[in-house]
Amino acid sequence: MKLVRLSKETDFEIGKLREEKDRLRNDLIYEESEHKKEIDSLKSKFEYNFHSEIENLKKQHLNQVETLDYENTKLKEVVNSKNYEIEQILAKNMKVKNNFEDSIDLLKKENEDLKDKIF
Repeated sequence: MKLVRLSKETDFEIGKLREEKDRLRNDLIYEESEHKKEIDSLKSKFEYNFHSEIENLKKQHLNQVETLDYENTKLKEVVNSKNYEIEQILAKNMKVKNNFEDSIDLLKKENEDLKDKIF
């Protein structure tokens, strides 16, 4: 009788322990599932933030390139304008030089003519 009672108590305790084990297993599965959802959510959030940051950096880079291209074009225009001014000044100086050389040649000829008249 005592053995039967001990056997029933043991069976009852074993049943309680199995129930507790099943409950803990189910709790663990639930917690693992919740952690996986949280990890997936964080992963998605980080991936979204990462891709957003990459897109923002691409846009910034593109804007900088466009700005530099614009500035480069403007600087080329200034250089071309200055080169044109320099060419104009050189042409003017060449004309003045040629006029002076012509004047000098004319003066030399007149001087020779006067020398010839004198002698």
